[in-house]
Amino acid sequence: MRVLVLLPQGVYPTDMREVTIAHTGGDLYGNLTLPRHLGDLSYTAYAGRRGDSMYSGYPYLFFSWMVFFRELGGLQYGGDLRWNTPVKGLTVKGKFINLLNPYAGLLPYECSTKKDWTNQFYTQFLYRRFRLDGEYRRLFDYVPYIPGADVSTDIYAWYIAGSYRIHKRVEVGSYSPGGFLRR
Repeated sequence: MRVLVLLPQGVYPTDMREVTIAHTGGDLYGNLTLPRHLGDLSYTAYAGRRGDSMYSGYPYLFFSWMVFFRELGGLQYGGDLRWNTPVKGLTVKGKFINLLNPYAGLLPYECSTKKDWTNQFYTQFLYRRFRLDGEYRRLFDYVPYIPGADVSTDIYAWYIAGSYRIHKRVEVGSYSPGGFLRR
């Protein structure tokens, strides 16, 4: 359990929540023990279709501009690799998501792109009552809104968090976010 309830929007944006929560499709997962006491690897590979909510995040923003979608969502695939290191309490994780992103509105316009992706890296260290977490995320979003006026967003975000358990039911913590945006 973590003491931090809300994490930085650069790493966990609420307008992309549905993209990372669920999909209708398949997962392949397992665990491999590494030789020479190097720990173990847990892996997940997945592919499927996501159904983004029409009433949250960026669709909600577009509604204010009188742009309405018939469908929002699309295919996605990705993978997750977690290394439980031989160092007691140290975990390192990497994640990749590729979104195949079709947008369709009431206007006679439809577009799709295969250029949306996210890379995410995470590490955690536990020592007795102390926890140190760090996470880095890069999100690249490319949307050809109007032919000849393509728009892309390249977000780099991270945070470092620390917490300390004072008592069985009391833990205090804080985090420091960072990041930048390239267009």
